[in-house]
Amino acid sequence: MNQPTTLSAPRPQAVPDAPDFFAVLRRYAWYVAGGTVLGTIVASGIWLFMRVYYPRWSASVAYQVLSPQGSLAARPDQAQAMTDSQEEVSQFIQRQLKYVMKDDVLQKAMDQDAFRNDPVTGQPSRWMVEHPTDRKRYLRKDLVVEPFVNAGVFQLTMTASDPNEAARLVNVIAHTYEDSLRSDNSVNQSEQLQQLNKIVQQQQDTVKTAQDALSEFRKSNDISGIINLHSVELSLLQVMNQKLTENEAIVAALKSSMDNILSHLKSNDLEVSSDMRQWIEQQPQMINLEQTKLALDQDRQVTLVTAGSQSKEVRMIDERIKVVTQQIAETRRMLENEARQRMAERAQTDYNSMLAQTVYMRQQRDDKEKKVKDLDHFLVQDAQKAEELKNQTEVLNDLEQKLRFATLQSNTDDLRIRRFGGEAIPPEQMSAPLWYWPYIPVGVVLGFGISFGIAYLLEFTNTRVRTPADITRNIQLPLLGFVPDEEDDSALTGPLATSVRTAPTSMIAESFRQIRSQLIAQANGSPFRSLLVASITPGGGATTIASNLANAMALNKKRVLLVDANFYRPGLPTEYRNIPAVGLSDVISDPSRLDSAIVPSTDLPNLHLMGAGARQSAAAGELMESKAFQELIETLESRYDMVILDGAPLNLVSDSISLAARVDGVIAVVRAGEVSRGTVVRIREQLRQVRAHLLGVVLNAAQTHNAGYFKENYRTFYEYAGRPAPVAPIN
Repeated sequence: MNQPTTLSAPRPQAVPDAPDFFAVLRRYAWYVAGGTVLGTIVASGIWLFMRVYYPRWSASVAYQVLSPQGSLAARPDQAQAMTDSQEEVSQFIQRQLKYVMKDDVLQKAMDQDAFRNDPVTGQPSRWMVEHPTDRKRYLRKDLVVEPFVNAGVFQLTMTASDPNEAARLVNVIAHTYEDSLRSDNSVNQSEQLQQLNKIVQQQQDTVKTAQDALSEFRKSNDISGIINLHSVELSLLQVMNQKLTENEAIVAALKSSMDNILSHLKSNDLEVSSDMRQWIEQQPQMINLEQTKLALDQDRQVTLVTAGSQSKEVRMIDERIKVVTQQIAETRRMLENEARQRMAERAQTDYNSMLAQTVYMRQQRDDKEKKVKDLDHFLVQDAQKAEELKNQTEVLNDLEQKLRFATLQSNTDDLRIRRFGGEAIPPEQMSAPLWYWPYIPVGVVLGFGISFGIAYLLEFTNTRVRTPADITRNIQLPLLGFVPDEEDDSALTGPLATSVRTAPTSMIAESFRQIRSQLIAQANGSPFRSLLVASITPGGGATTIASNLANAMALNKKRVLLVDANFYRPGLPTEYRNIPAVGLSDVISDPSRLDSAIVPSTDLPNLHLMGAGARQSAAAGELMESKAFQELIETLESRYDMVILDGAPLNLVSDSISLAARVDGVIAVVRAGEVSRGTVVRIREQLRQVRAHLLGVVLNAAQTHNAGYFKENYRTFYEYAGRPAPVAPIN
């Protein structure tokens, strides 16, 4: 048997992960729907109560604003005139809105007898009774003045608890507004116009002065001629700058060449240029010497023919040729020295000439720059005067526009407004409360929000293990796999305990094959010889998991022994009818009965079975801790490739914990939604204390409607397998 290793999983997180919004919505769909309906019903009741006991009616008076006439319409620029007209109407409406809400206007309206008393009954109006104090503040709240600028209209709307009173009050306010508007024409409008006219006249004088200054400056300085001359001079300056740059480059090159020639001349290693060599060869003395040497060569050839090479005449000619050759060499050396001197003088002359030309050109360029700057000065002055005239003209235009608006405003405002639709009439429909806002929508939102919040809190505080995330993230244990609920797998046929064999195309069978692959991967070359499969709590499905795992291993060409180690409620006899009465407890007491306790499976030749035996559960703990049991495990491991034990629940009896310490590995089975995380953590700590090797957890009976994770896995599996996915049951 392999030496068990100590479980070393880290501590669980103190705070669980936040639940997924849609998972909570799916799990508590009916609860959230009921809360939403309840919220809607409560909101409807509040709306009905407000409609019966606190109704609100609104009546309105609308005014149309006439467009400005006169100076704006007479302007030649019709588009600008229309824009100015719209802007003036907007300003007029804003001014009227403020005027209606003035304290003195509202007070005059409330002082009217038609406002204070009901003309039919003679009793104080309901509005006055409902607002015994601070009436002006409540009137500002119930009276709404709305502008419709694009239509040139504004509207006065009064809200009251009676439709007739709402119409009467708004009419009183409208008449008060109209009377006040007629009597409150501003006294100082004339003075303001005079003052504004004076400012406009002063600005016109300023603009005239600026125009005259600009005209005089341009006339006296011929600005148009200066602009043309400036353009010409600037072009010439650019050409001169370009030519000066080229000359400066030539001067630098001549200076470098001159310095190089003088340096080589000083060190006596200056080579004579080809043109100077040609000059040397053209000198008269060189020509005479070369001709003399040529004549001597010709005489020598003739003398050789007539007198022979050893004659005295030939020797005399050779002596003369030698003397002439030396003279030629000396003359050439003398001329070469003179040529080198000429080369130096010419380089210096060329440099001095180009330098003088460049200096002269630079002086001309500087004169041209000065002339251009002088012209720039006049142009800058002209631009400044033109900018000053532009600014002063813009100021004048703004002042003239203000003057036009002030002139229009000086006309009595009451002439520019007229009733739109006549007197207000009692409304036929209630303005508040409205069913569509805010009661019903707010009720729906609050009902949904509160019910979902409670559902979310329930989900957040639920510590039961339901999803793989609860095992891997919150408890931080390895997950070997999860097995779907049998009701969610339409491909399942035959007994659930042998589904990996009897229903190989089902998702449940595929889940057990994945668990088998996980175990093989964990073995990593050192296979587990003995495994304990036990539920955390009763009813977890350990027998089903152990049976299917044994079948899966047997189908994988391994000799497997499936042992029922639950002395309290043996589960294998229900699934396998041929299990003998002699079992594990009997073999521990009498090892000689081992062969009679093991029977082969009727369907799988590689699978053998052993029951729990006849001994009762009272002595189960002593049996698991005995030396005979340890020897039995070693014997079984030597006979089979794998021994799988179906144990009792880990949280109820101690014999399963003792058994866990004596096998190579432990598989803990958790039924989804029935075991708390704390229970799993406690069992984990107990296994750690006995140095048991917990291979991982299998999540059993995972339902598709509990979380989208499982449902997505099933859908993907059946799509890949080419079969329709099962429909999740409706709970």
